[in-house]
Amino acid sequence: SRCTLFYLSFAQASCSKNTDARLAKHLPDPHPPGRFRVTGVLQNNAEFARVFQYPTDSFLNPSKK
Repeated sequence: SRCTLFYLSFAQASCSKNTDARLAKHLPDPHPPGRFRVTGVLQNNAEFARVFQYPTDSFLNPSKK
């Protein structure tokens, strides 16, 4: 569906391979690594949980948003 493609492209935009060197370089950066940017947003998105049918209280669909 269009919603599925939207969320996949959103996540893919922040996709990266994290090596120790890359993570060390990222420490002074005020922005979180891509993984946390994606999960932080999607965990708080009820539409995402509905589209991908995540059960309530799962990692990507916590009840407290």
